[in-house]
Amino acid sequence: MPEDDAVIFRPALPPESAQANWRGFAPGRSVLAAGSTFSPNGRCLSCDIALDRDVALTLRDGTTIYADVYAPAIGDPAPAILAWSPYGKQGGFWTYDMFSERAGVAEGATSGLEKFEGPDPAYWCAQGYVIVNVDPRGAFESQGRGQFLSPQEAQDGYDVVEWIAAQDWCTGAVAMAGNSWLTMMQWRIAAERPPHLVAIAPWEGANDIYRDLVCRGGIPDLFFAEALVANNFGRHEVEDAVAMIAQHPFINDYWRTKIADIEAIDVPAYVVASWTNPLHVRGTLDAFSRLDQSKSWLRVHNSLEWPDQYANEDDLLRFFDYATKGKDNGWPLTPRVRLAILDPGVLTSSADRKTNGH
Repeated sequence: MPEDDAVIFRPALPPESAQANWRGFAPGRSVLAAGSTFSPNGRCLSCDIALDRDVALTLRDGTTIYADVYAPAIGDPAPAILAWSPYGKQGGFWTYDMFSERAGVAEGATSGLEKFEGPDPAYWCAQGYVIVNVDPRGAFESQGRGQFLSPQEAQDGYDVVEWIAAQDWCTGAVAMAGNSWLTMMQWRIAAERPPHLVAIAPWEGANDIYRDLVCRGGIPDLFFAEALVANNFGRHEVEDAVAMIAQHPFINDYWRTKIADIEAIDVPAYVVASWTNPLHVRGTLDAFSRLDQSKSWLRVHNSLEWPDQYANEDDLLRFFDYATKGKDNGWPLTPRVRLAILDPGVLTSSADRKTNGH
């Protein structure tokens, strides 16, 4: 692993920056009442949720980071789902509203409590799960230098999984879910094998940053990587993958540290891919091909990843109920591969079909 002084960092933008959409630092507990809404026309809460904001936890090297914990207000221990990314555990630069028509995510599909690309507490708490949204090392008020899908970040994830499992609101079973960065860190953290991680749901995410993100086909393409680095908010510095590709344009030890050790993953995995996202397709399908066949399932859809994520919560619930609660719900009988195909016929008009004799 490269020494820290061999990695280039740049100053992160302060959380007070307008584009950070930060909701401030406010440790404490509140109860979010059933029937409440937290975004315009958003999903209403169907149960009371206990929210512990800005909970401090300490990593093995003494670094303090912060998490928001959403739990069913009834107070019984429940399995926890960890959502990991530097995008902000509340607020953040990246939101569905920044895209035309919310990129297909209906306003009523989410509550506004979810971390971007992560599981929605409004759904999962009602199903008997705790959602833990983390600001990793260097993000917002969390201490340390921000990481870019690094071995340090994976090690931190191990520590957080084990911290979650030890809390009195958790049964000891921890899962992970979410798209894109949240998936990429599932590959990395699961490969560290934290003892209390029992399942992952990597829904669309690369497993090799060089090949899938910054240098696809050997051609540097840094527009999106720059957006990821530039829109990190914190009190310190953030790892500068854009500067690193300029300094190291070919695969070296630094870029090898960004490749997930998929074969090390030993927990059940519900993997999702699509045909639509060039950042994710190769890495997701490659990772699935190297997972334990007795513990992995793949669904490939023909829509966009974000609306698909919230349209298929019930299916993910079946998987998590099986993997974290031990429910005998038939999940192991799910076909190992469910494949949607692109049908160009749906794009033709009825008049065209009649003209062509269909």
